Amino acid sequence: MSTFVQEGSGDSFEPWLPRGTMAGPVERPVSVSEAVLHTLFNSSNVSTMDWYQDFDANMGVSSQAPDIAVVALGMVYSVFIMVCGLGNLILAAAIFRYMRLRTTVDTLIGNLALCNSAVAMVCTPFELGYYIVNVGSWHFGAALCSVVNFIKILALNLTSFVLLAIAFERFLVIAKSKKLQRNRNHSLLPLGLVWTAALTLAAPAGHFATTLSLPNSPGTVCGVRWFSHSEETAMAYHISMALLGFVLPVVAQIVLHSFIAFKLLHRQFPGHKNTSHRTMRIKSRRKMTRMLLMFCVYFCCIGPFYVVPMVREVSSEAKEVIDSYASVVYVLEGLASIHGVLNTVVYITFHDAILMTLRRMLRDLRMTLTGQKGNGEALELYGYPRRGTMSKSHGYGQSTHATPISPVSPVNMTFPNCKDEVTCV
Repeated sequence: MSTFVQEGSGDSFEPWLPRGTMAGPVERPVSVSEAVLHTLFNSSNVSTMDWYQDFDANMGVSSQAPDIAVVALGMVYSVFIMVCGLGNLILAAAIFRYMRLRTTVDTLIGNLALCNSAVAMVCTPFELGYYIVNVGSWHFGAALCSVVNFIKILALNLTSFVLLAIAFERFLVIAKSKKLQRNRNHSLLPLGLVWTAALTLAAPAGHFATTLSLPNSPGTVCGVRWFSHSEETAMAYHISMALLGFVLPVVAQIVLHSFIAFKLLHRQFPGHKNTSHRTMRIKSRRKMTRMLLMFCVYFCCIGPFYVVPMVREVSSEAKEVIDSYASVVYVLEGLASIHGVLNTVVYITFHDAILMTLRRMLRDLRMTLTGQKGNGEALELYGYPRRGTMSKSHGYGQSTHATPISPVSPVNMTFPNCKDEVTCV
């Protein structure tokens, strides 16, 4: 947590507390919450452990937090484990089983769902024990401390870059839909860039995360231990992480979504207006609504996780107000967990193909348990061929076979340039 360990000679090391607490001999035992809070909210300690990183690395818990904050966070964590853990796992299975690599957006969402599911199943149970059961004390070892911090920061960064990649993909489709050549490998480039950026930003949190036993206290805290004593270096690192992981992606998404919304609202279809025009306009606006809702949920839930610590560092008045509330960490952790739940619900609710495949999965499971065999009619009616029936000539966006297509999406027969769901926005 908000502590720094100074290297000693040989293999030994000596716990280091803020200069204010080490000015003279310790006259009484120091509690875990007191030592953590003093280090967390001591401005003279910025050079060794920044307050911003405390939140980012799952730190700063206080036993002085109101009981209602502890109970509320426990309830949020429980819902997060059930909905986000199991729900994202089912969502990823539906995407990769029935619509694997059909669209770049679905592929990105599938990877994000897997990562969020890992956070819910791997990290949240330990955070539940740390924040709720053993308030202020980590009992799971240094290795799990490093793993939990790494996966959590990875998921936050991956969410930012996935939403940015989705917005950029939609921008390319609308701005240059006639020039884009789609194929199955089209999803690999943005997917590789997203994972590379997220892993790069999350690596320091996992590498430097460790546990620390505070002096004169039985508690053990889990946090990030930095080896730099330079205040400028520490501040530069934390601010750069906030800029790269949140501020710049948010600004870019605002610009891209504004362009997309303007184009869709002023879009004119060629020829006479008919039912297919209205259907495509409705589908395009549903996609835009889904992306805007996901962005708003992300901004409202994850934004405070980054913004509150930064505001505290630059404003002394804000620092006094924030420091007076011991439950601020619980609020930020709860919002970050709620984001995973809402993001999953929004994407499933506004994606007709996902709803169709989820119903298909339930039907296949029921038939498997009863010894029956499904025939894939549900997906064929929606425009997706059965699994295993696509030949080489049925490449991405170049289907010429006579697979039944739903009356609600006769796009290939109306617009020659619209060859798949991604291009036909």
